[in-house]
Amino acid sequence: MLFRFLLFTQLVLFSEFSHGQEEEVVSDNIVYIEALGAGGLGSLNYERITFRKSGFQIGIRLGVAVNKFKDFKNKFNPDFAFPITANFAYGSAFKGEINIGTTYTNTVSADNTLQIQRSTAMHGIVAAGFRYQPKHSGLFFRTGYSPILEKFTRLRHWGYLSIGIVF
Repeated sequence: MLFRFLLFTQLVLFSEFSHGQEEEVVSDNIVYIEALGAGGLGSLNYERITFRKSGFQIGIRLGVAVNKFKDFKNKFNPDFAFPITANFAYGSAFKGEINIGTTYTNTVSADNTLQIQRSTAMHGIVAAGFRYQPKHSGLFFRTGYSPILEKFTRLRHWGYLSIGIVF
């Protein structure tokens, strides 16, 4: 009886160490704020990692930005920007990245008669930089150079700095 009790106790106490290999869970979601960059002066972004293999990953980013809250008549009438990019990164926690995509903007301006007019436009985005992205949850940082091809005709030099959370 004592032998059975000791055997049972040993099995219970050491069962934690007897498991086979467990599959590593990697976080694929990132939420971050970005200063400058594809959304203009600042944006709130969500990125989902859709492919990952041997240090290489592909993520899809969707963002929203409000750059001006009042129009030229000092009325509440915000300008919006919606960046959409594919992000390619390589490395372990510290990664090099290249981003390709577009930003859709909806802005307010004055027409010939000084009436409020909304206009929409698409802009090309190509960016290169570095990111710190832990495999599991934690703080996320990125920075780099992000030229914007305004209305796909005029090149504007721009940078970006982001901070967020991986979950």
